[in-house]
Amino acid sequence: MMKNFIRKLILLPWSFRQPLTSIPKNNRTMISDLFVWRRDGNWKTSFELLNIAYLFGRLKLSQVDIVFFDTKGNIFFEKTVDLLNGCRQIIDISEVLENDCKKKVIDDFGTFSVFHRNIPNIIRELNSFVAERGYVSYYYKDSQLASYVHGNLDSIGKVNTSYISLGGYGLFKRNYNLQYQLDAGCSYDIVITNPCQKSKKITIRIISFNNGKVIKSFSTSINSRAAIVHNLKDIQEPCRISIESRMVMARPIIFKENNMDVFHG
Repeated sequence: MMKNFIRKLILLPWSFRQPLTSIPKNNRTMISDLFVWRRDGNWKTSFELLNIAYLFGRLKLSQVDIVFFDTKGNIFFEKTVDLLNGCRQIIDISEVLENDCKKKVIDDFGTFSVFHRNIPNIIRELNSFVAERGYVSYYYKDSQLASYVHGNLDSIGKVNTSYISLGGYGLFKRNYNLQYQLDAGCSYDIVITNPCQKSKKITIRIISFNNGKVIKSFSTSINSRAAIVHNLKDIQEPCRISIESRMVMARPIIFKENNMDVFHG
């Protein structure tokens, strides 16, 4: 008992009022992850949609709002999509950015969120929320096969025209250690989003598996609702990644170009 008490006391500065995500006060809030879109010469992006309201018995027309953010975390485009009943829809995000935005896109990557307009009554009665944390698919160059990665956490809420960042952060820095070994001779893109209300500084450290020494270190700041892409080329030895920040969970997406593999660590 005493050991558990001491352990909780030690961890208190890293846990007190530092939830993984905040819970919105308004039960009409629509919630989404911050998904990553890429439209450079190597990667193309699609998103898989399900009609969540239909799963709860709503047979009328349901819609989602797809909101696009640039590399600074600013909204530059919104698109409303009518949902089909009882089937999966694939939204070609790269095509939307190419054709629908009317040349508003100047970046090769950014973030987007998907908000379901129609919230089933039972969800509100339970004081819960509809949260979109579905699957993004990425196509590498001209490949017909895609690599999929799911949403990470409840990142942003929308009420009418207002947006609330839900990501948790604290006073003290913490490390997120990627549960993956970087292979020698491969190239990777490390992508990190910021679901917090304010800009956050991060430090990415590439650490040798052989001797535990830091091989490379990179620091930058990420605006709220934005993302950064850090490229690692031609790794010379097996390595691991450690990400330092004040975010409760700075969990990255890893793009392994050599094998067309995309995953959370």
